[in-house]
Amino acid sequence: MAVIREARQFKVGPIGVARSSSAGQIIGEQVARSANQAQQYLFRKSVEDAKEAGIDSAQALEASEITALDPETGRPAAYDGPKGMGRYALKAYQSVLLSRFEQEIATEIEDKSKELALQNRRSPEAFNTAMSDYIAEMSNVEESTVFKNEILRIGNAVQSQKYRALQSQAIARQERNDAILYDQRLTRSYPKRFRY
Repeated sequence: MAVIREARQFKVGPIGVARSSSAGQIIGEQVARSANQAQQYLFRKSVEDAKEAGIDSAQALEASEITALDPETGRPAAYDGPKGMGRYALKAYQSVLLSRFEQEIATEIEDKSKELALQNRRSPEAFNTAMSDYIAEMSNVEESTVFKNEILRIGNAVQSQKYRALQSQAIARQERNDAILYDQRLTRSYPKRFRY
C-alpha cells in the first residue's frame, strides 16, 4: 500500500476582519434586516387580529340584521360593517356575513315552506303559488345582487322540493281513494255469492 504524505497548503485570503470604514454599513444592514423581519411578523399578526375581529363582529349579529335586505342597494343593511373597520377585518366580516346569510335564508325559507306545506297539504298548486309569492316578497329589491340571487336560488330549490313532495302525497292519496271507491263499487255490484 502506498503511503500518502500530508501536504501543507497555504492560501492567502480575507480573514473576516471588519474594517472600521465598512463596519457601520454591515451593522446598519443587519439592523435593517432585523427590523424588516420584525415588521413583517407584526404585520402578519395585525392582519390575523383584524380578521379575527371581523369574524367576531359578524358572528355577533342577529339573524334579522343579516337577512333584512336594503331595498335600494339589495344588500343586507349590516353589509358595510361597523365604522372604523379596516380592509382585512371588513373582508373577513363580509365573508362570514355571506355564509351566515346563506344559512339564515335557507333556514327561514325552509321554515316558511313547512308552514305553507302544512296549510296547503291538500293542494300542491296553492302551495306553489303561496311559496312563489313569499320568495318574490323576500327578494323584492331594486338591484339584482348576489343576495337576491341567493334568495331566489335557495327559494326555488326548496319550493320545487316541497312541491314535488306534496304532489306525490296527493297522488298517493288519490290512489288510496280510488282503491277504496273500487272496493265499494265492487261490493255493491256483486252479491256475496259471486265474490271470491
